[in-house]
Amino acid sequence: GGPWEQWFGRMVLTTKPGQHRSIDINIKENLLHVNTSQMMRSDFRTLDVTAGADLPGKGSHRVKLAGFHEVVPHGFLGHQIQFRKVRLRDRFQRECVEVAGGVLHFAVCSSPSTEYHGNLRHLSIKYAHLDLVVYHATDWKGVTGLLPEL
Repeated sequence: GGPWEQWFGRMVLTTKPGQHRSIDINIKENLLHVNTSQMMRSDFRTLDVTAGADLPGKGSHRVKLAGFHEVVPHGFLGHQIQFRKVRLRDRFQRECVEVAGGVLHFAVCSSPSTEYHGNLRHLSIKYAHLDLVVYHATDWKGVTGLLPEL
């Protein structure tokens, strides 16, 4: 990709200020070379997801979430969080972190770069990125961070 192409490789979901909890979503590096033969069917193939908490006086605690079988308690971010596989017409398996709450329902999904196909299909995987899909929002005033600017 050229300098005019900008893709998200990482998104961090956080709680309200002072609560210090987050879910860090990254597109896996070197997707072209990920060996899936040793992975369980429920493992993430395109995403690296980490849940974390910064506890004042106790340091940071991070847990890597391995796959779709993982459960994030509702109280962790104050929203329901589920992991889903989505397969469209192409062969690239999209993986999504879906977040639903009272004011906002959205998903962060891995996605190939659709500009590349045919003989350049390997570039669609090389430049895979994260897409943000907002399904429903009732009150944008309650949403903070970068999301309202997008």
